[in-house]
Amino acid sequence: MTRIRNSVRLFCAGLSIGLLLATAAYAQGKWTKLAPFPEPAEELLGVAAGGKMYVFCGLAPGWKPIGLVYEYDPAANTWAKKKPMPLLSHHVAFAEYRGKIYAFGGFVLPASGPAAWVPVDNAWEYDPVADSWKALAPLPTRRGSPVAAVAGDKIYVIGGAAARLQGTGGASGAPACVGGSRRRIRSRHQHLASASLDADAAQSRDRRRREREDLRGRRAGRGRIHHLGQ
Repeated sequence: MTRIRNSVRLFCAGLSIGLLLATAAYAQGKWTKLAPFPEPAEELLGVAAGGKMYVFCGLAPGWKPIGLVYEYDPAANTWAKKKPMPLLSHHVAFAEYRGKIYAFGGFVLPASGPAAWVPVDNAWEYDPVADSWKALAPLPTRRGSPVAAVAGDKIYVIGGAAARLQGTGGASGAPACVGGSRRRIRSRHQHLASASLDADAAQSRDRRRREREDLRGRRAGRGRIHHLGQ
């Protein structure tokens, strides 16, 4: 019995030391301050291509899209300004494929009237080497804040808001849905990835439940797209 107790103690001690060492190794990561971003903006999106990072979009006060494009070189720790986005938009879906960057959907300001988020169906190809944009076939539907992912030799554009989001005029300035669900965005930084705004909240909840069940039933593997959070 004494030997068993000693063995258990030794096992527990070894396990504790192993956990402490693993935790210490995990905690060795650190943050390093790099060259500051050249101009202040919120709601930026980044994509890596050809060993460099490309930052797109940006919002100015009043929810005005900037459409900026910057290239970051990690080897030199420098930023370089590139040609702006051909359509000033925000909450666009980006994905890199074979050295080029593809942009889908997003929101724009309305042509007239108060500030609002209007979804668009535009699709673009950006060539980082040539610093050029090319228009592609539009999306089948207008979608703001979708997500894009590459699987195999195709790009999949998932989710997004199809309804126009109108400014509430409140203290936060956050827009609310017009023409769809009456739920308001609680924070000006809340994103609408993989969410479709339905008029019937019960149907929306039922659909999300089915999607979660379907995702739980999938196993990880190559060529699959995995959805995290909602």
